[in-house]
Amino acid sequence: MLLARVKHRRSVKQPIKETQKDYYYICLKDDIHEGDYVLVEYQVKNHCKSRQGYFGIARVEELLEGDTITLIQEYMPTSFIICRLEKGVDFDGACEQIKALRAQVAEIQKPIRMKEIQDEKVKRRARKMAEIEKARRKKATRKEQGRRHHEALEARYRKKLGQKVEPNFRVKRKKKEASS
Repeated sequence: MLLARVKHRRSVKQPIKETQKDYYYICLKDDIHEGDYVLVEYQVKNHCKSRQGYFGIARVEELLEGDTITLIQEYMPTSFIICRLEKGVDFDGACEQIKALRAQVAEIQKPIRMKEIQDEKVKRRARKMAEIEKARRKKATRKEQGRRHHEALEARYRKKLGQKVEPNFRVKRKKKEASS
C-alpha cells in the first residue's frame, strides 16, 4: 500500500504554496507519481458533529511505501485518493486561463450589476418616499378631522347664542364700527 503526502489546491485564485499544510491520503492506484494532480475525497465535521464528504484537487508531493499498519499509525491518513488527473491536462495553465476569463466576465457584468444596484436604490428611495407621504397624509387627515370637528362644535355653540353661521361653519363676525 502507498501513502501520499499532498497539498490541496484551494481555489483557482490561490496557487499551491510550499508553506501549506501537508495532508496524507491512502493511495490505492499504482499509476500515481510525485507532481501529479489527483482527485481526493475528504471529510469535514459540520456543526452537528457529523462528517460531510467533499472532493478536492491536490498535488502529490511525496509517495511513502512501507508496512500498512506502521504507515497508518504514524501518519494518520484522513481519506483516499480517487484518481489521477490526465497527464495531458495543464492544470495550472487552466487555472490561469479561468482567472483571465473571470476578469473579462466581471467587466462585462459590471454595468449590469451597477444598473441593478441603481434600480434597487431607486426602488428603496421610492418606497421610503411613499411611506413618508402616507404618514404625511395620515397626519394631515387627522388635523383636518380635528379642525372640522372643532368648527362644527363652534358652529353649534354660536347657533345657541343666536349668531349667524355660514354653510362652511365659519362664523360671520360683525365688523366693529370705529368709534368717533
